[in-house]
Amino acid sequence: MWRLLIIASLCAMGTLVFGCGPSKNDYITHNEALIETLSAFPSSSVVRTASSDYREDEHGPVVGYTTNVVYEVPSGTTADDVIEFYKRQLSSWMVSSEDIPVAGDDVVRIAHFRHGENGVSVNTDNLLPSGANTYELSVDYRRYRE
Repeated sequence: MWRLLIIASLCAMGTLVFGCGPSKNDYITHNEALIETLSAFPSSSVVRTASSDYREDEHGPVVGYTTNVVYEVPSGTTADDVIEFYKRQLSSWMVSSEDIPVAGDDVVRIAHFRHGENGVSVNTDNLLPSGANTYELSVDYRRYRE
């Protein structure tokens, strides 16, 4: 009984001990609620949605979950089109961008948005000429927790 009381107390304080990480269902529900507040790029359609856990280190406990939505966009849509769409939509959020050189003159554009603890990333690696005409929205409602 004494051990159970200690474990319960540590979990209540948010300490990740013995698998006491965040509730997967609650966490993902919050991520999905954040996604619902965002508009998808015009005329795009959802290809798939998936959530996965992450850890601070390889063998550590689960500390959170990301929910990723892949959208197919109309032919001719560019990475700049998608990134600028989200910059307008999330104009009150802090934004940082990455341009990652790949083969030839191509560049993968990724934008990261932050509002309080909320994090949203837009990955356009499949909007390269050889790509699948999709982009990925990655959401973690507590990405920037203190």
